Amino acid sequence: MNKFGGCADDDGTNFGADLFTVKKDGKTEMTFADKADLSFNIDMFSGSVMLSVNDKVFKSANNNVKLEGYGQFSPIKEISIVAGNKTKGKFAVDAARLYTTTGVKLLQMNIIPNGAGLYVDDDIGDWKMKGGLGITTDEKCNFFIGLEASYSDAIFIGMTGQTYLNEDYYLHLTGSLGFHIRDLILTFGYFYNYNNLRTGYLLKNDITAKQPFLPAPASHVFKLSGQYKVFGFTFAADCMVGSKSYFVPKSLEDDADVTGNHETLKVFGAALIGYQFEKPVSVNLKYSIWYLDGAWHSIYPYAEFKSGKSSFRAGVRVGIDKEGEVTVAVPLMWTIMFGF
Repeated sequence: MNKFGGCADDDGTNFGADLFTVKKDGKTEMTFADKADLSFNIDMFSGSVMLSVNDKVFKSANNNVKLEGYGQFSPIKEISIVAGNKTKGKFAVDAARLYTTTGVKLLQMNIIPNGAGLYVDDDIGDWKMKGGLGITTDEKCNFFIGLEASYSDAIFIGMTGQTYLNEDYYLHLTGSLGFHIRDLILTFGYFYNYNNLRTGYLLKNDITAKQPFLPAPASHVFKLSGQYKVFGFTFAADCMVGSKSYFVPKSLEDDADVTGNHETLKVFGAALIGYQFEKPVSVNLKYSIWYLDGAWHSIYPYAEFKSGKSSFRAGVRVGIDKEGEVTVAVPLMWTIMFGF
């Protein structure tokens, strides 16, 4: 698979910026990236290797070229050994999905995040059971565990947890519940010590960086998502509400960069309505809102053309910040699938 263009949707190219952006000062910025993804499945081995490059690589390769992936070895059908630096949400629980953005799952609801671990997938009667246990050494030593049980594809229950055993002891837990009734899907989730950018330790850069969903970390977060399809229409919504505080490691308690908005209520919401024509063309309208000491809004109409497993997407994204300033962007992305 190869993706090329510029699209800030999290299912887009790896660097999350639209192709053209007209800023509030009238200046135009162009950004593009290319992402190649080679997935394989050979006997007991499967996995994926991803190479991403953006336009800034001509100035500096630092952080503008990414090589990521994972491998899975399954000596028997039910048990696998997994290792890698990006599992792409393959082992996330069902309730991790966001329905207003195609193919996106929340990082902190991965049964197996980045690292190495043991993964179990088995059926017990009408129940499907998944579980994982392992370790990752991303900055600090991190242990993780996850479980999910689903009944007849109608009810699914999951949990994940990660903890760091160091001077800044950090514990992250999630719990989830979902229902799938014909064309309606509803999911509920709870996070303890939510941090969207990383699945464990709350680093200084994570606190100060802009996050793609909830606008800042929070100690307690509730998530509600749903999707309904009927007569070619798709209706979807996602909502996350975070508490007024988050966990700050002892080593950062006196750091000025971690003070500020962490005592403010944090909200993310998105709604999507789309229509699929008989031919492989769909039109969609998405509205998003982020709240943190003020509200940011995004209105995003777009169209998508699909041919087989390949697709082309284009639209216009209008953003309004909390001061009322308007920016206009043109997302454009095409995806080509190759098989052999």
